[in-house]
Amino acid sequence: MESSWQYRIVHNSACKVIESHSEHFLRRLQRRIAEDVLPGKKISAYFANITKTPATLEPLQIDLFGNIQNWPENFFGDEMGDISEQAKAAMKKRMQQNTEKSEESE
Repeated sequence: MESSWQYRIVHNSACKVIESHSEHFLRRLQRRIAEDVLPGKKISAYFANITKTPATLEPLQIDLFGNIQNWPENFFGDEMGDISEQAKAAMKKRMQQNTEKSEESE
């Protein structure tokens, strides 16, 4: 986020509606709330729950530290699980490459 953009958001009383599927955008918003760059009390975020008919907008509760208190299950997937599985796959591939190199040098 550009600091001039942040300044305009914080110092402009007009309501802004931003629709996004970007995890990066939401994470940056959380960070800026925690840093007190954006006033958390003036930020409203909603989750579109499409599991119901009709779909509903559910408010996300963001605390002063930028944490979402009612994070929907698997909202952005399982980040830690993905990181762990990627590390395991990389380790397995490295071990396989090392084994292949050892066999070639024999």
